[in-house]
Amino acid sequence: MKPFIYILLISAFFVHCKTHLHIPAEYKGDQVIFGKGGGFTGRVNAYSLLDNGNLFSNPGDSLGVKYIGRIKQSKADQIFKTYTDLGLDKQKMNSPGNMYSFIEMHINSEKNKVQWGSNRENPTPEMKQFFTNLMHIVKTMEKSNI
Repeated sequence: MKPFIYILLISAFFVHCKTHLHIPAEYKGDQVIFGKGGGFTGRVNAYSLLDNGNLFSNPGDSLGVKYIGRIKQSKADQIFKTYTDLGLDKQKMNSPGNMYSFIEMHINSEKNKVQWGSNRENPTPEMKQFFTNLMHIVKTMEKSNI
């Protein structure tokens, strides 16, 4: 009888401690959505980083979003702070071209999306570096989940 009680208590502990995972479409906090798209298929590979550090991928197919992992809270805070410190929240750019990259930031229920890929308009060096840093985080997280 005692083993049954121990198993019941341990099970209750794990059920009680389970963290609720917010998906990007339902998340009420700040988030940055970024990725690449276009080409022959028009497929978009998007990623969402929530301000709580959770990172998701959305490969643009019918499979929906996939949880990649979680970055440290301090790193997530730094990313959102850097975005505004660099003035990226004030930039406007809508020049996607055939193949394009994009960053869409949702902060305090305001949205700002920049996309580039055509030769008409080039992103600032800060915007390109910010995008490169985000993609590096994705690659690092995906490698650690293999």
